[in-house]
Amino acid sequence: MSEHEENMNESPFGLTMTETEAGELRLMFEPDDFRFKIDATALRHMAIEKGYGELDFDDSALAVAAQHVCKNEAFVSTIAQRRHAEYRVYVSADRLVAQLQVTPSYGGTPISVDAARNELAKARVVFGFDEAAFQSALTNKLGEPVTVAKGVAPIPGRDTRFEPLVEVNRERVPRANEDGRVNWRDLGDIPMVSPGDVLMRRHPPEQGKSGRDVFDNILQAPDGKNLDYPYRLEGAERDANDPDLLRATSTGQPVLLRDSVKVEPVIKTPGVNVSTGNITFVGSLVINGDVQSGMHVKVDGDVTVHGTVEAAIIEAGGSITVNGGIVGQNAQQRESNANSEQAKLHAKANVRAKYAENALIIAEQSVYIDEAVIECDITALNRVEIGVRGRRKGYIMGGRVRATLGIKAEYLGGAGSRQTRVQVGVNPLLQQRIDEKKAQIAALAKEEADLNKLIRFLADKPDKQDVVVKAKNTMRRLLDRRRECFAEERALVADANLSESAKVEVSAGVYSGTTVNIGKQSTFVTEDSGFGVFRLEENQLIFSKT
Repeated sequence: MSEHEENMNESPFGLTMTETEAGELRLMFEPDDFRFKIDATALRHMAIEKGYGELDFDDSALAVAAQHVCKNEAFVSTIAQRRHAEYRVYVSADRLVAQLQVTPSYGGTPISVDAARNELAKARVVFGFDEAAFQSALTNKLGEPVTVAKGVAPIPGRDTRFEPLVEVNRERVPRANEDGRVNWRDLGDIPMVSPGDVLMRRHPPEQGKSGRDVFDNILQAPDGKNLDYPYRLEGAERDANDPDLLRATSTGQPVLLRDSVKVEPVIKTPGVNVSTGNITFVGSLVINGDVQSGMHVKVDGDVTVHGTVEAAIIEAGGSITVNGGIVGQNAQQRESNANSEQAKLHAKANVRAKYAENALIIAEQSVYIDEAVIECDITALNRVEIGVRGRRKGYIMGGRVRATLGIKAEYLGGAGSRQTRVQVGVNPLLQQRIDEKKAQIAALAKEEADLNKLIRFLADKPDKQDVVVKAKNTMRRLLDRRRECFAEERALVADANLSESAKVEVSAGVYSGTTVNIGKQSTFVTEDSGFGVFRLEENQLIFSKT
């Protein structure tokens, strides 16, 4: 563009406007004896009157220029720019989306359809073009990126799917009588199967569907993994005429596995006491009476207790359901009697009970207590829920309750000096594994240090070079294992902290003396309050009514 100059010095203003070959509009002021006031708007109007209205004005530069004029100070400033239409193409990292950004012109070369198409062509965007979106990009006055082409994402094939055909792992919960009262002894029947009953169907894997990116390249999709039933099946076999169908070969309780169903026999006992002895069993157990103090029950399946669990130990590979409640011995009783202890329950799935007092409970899924938890130590990988909706029960009084995802209770804490601690947002069982992994890493590091000493000691001994070679090979294996351990530790740490969504819900009241932890944040309750929810907001632990 040729230089164009408009001279305003004939007026008393002393202003000169000049457009450079680069399209910049420059404003120059020469002071004179006549002082006057002017603002940025007036300067813009002057420029418009001189034929520069289509340019892209710099408001801040106009404001500064006006200040100089008012102070009668000489200056030269660029106040506007002649701009041509611009086109930019953005392609997503997965190459499935292409966007076009069109910046309008300001007195320069206007928007051109051909120029925009040429820019897309230079970017090699040829597949999934949307003409309507393209036209919209050209008329978008805000100059925002518009998606003008979309590829087709590849669809991975579905892995082999195992479909259960029998009711398994059914939750057994108390039933209400016709009068509305809960019968704590009626938990329903345990799911059972007989020989010949169908258990599971195997559905073969599916092929993946390829996709196509905006550059018209084919995106391959992996086929689903082909999985089969295990070689060894427990209480089950393949159907003779349909190898994808699994049938029971014995009577017992079906237990769902990842890739099969096993059939476990179920035993029943009137109680667990000195006369029965401790019970260890590969299967599920129904106890129609009490589990007395000092006894030990260990089964691979579920444990259902229709009576009370005293200061005993119960370990289950499935769920533990205690119809009559859990009553261990308190601290004073344990101090006075060396043989006395808490009730201890550890379930790979859920723990359910009417109430729990002086008990150590670990559930690798969730804990559900209907009435109250008093001076207990409870750990759950998922949730802890205390109380039944509609009843004025559901206390957590004293002790410690930990859950990864959340805790629900009617009341939190208790009157008097009871110290109650609840914690959510951290996987308590994974923390132990993290500590074990750290110890393993430290041990490997020590082995490496010892090997380094040996290698340095034997380095200048020709007759020991075979030992040095073996030591170096061992060192490489140790380094590889330590790197694996570091990766495993990082994965465990990521899984252990779930504090963003974790919360403690209290539907009736919170008592003073209660400590609430969410992730690494903690608060101590100093005054009694009503219902509310403890949660994290912007990494701050708050208590609110919603």
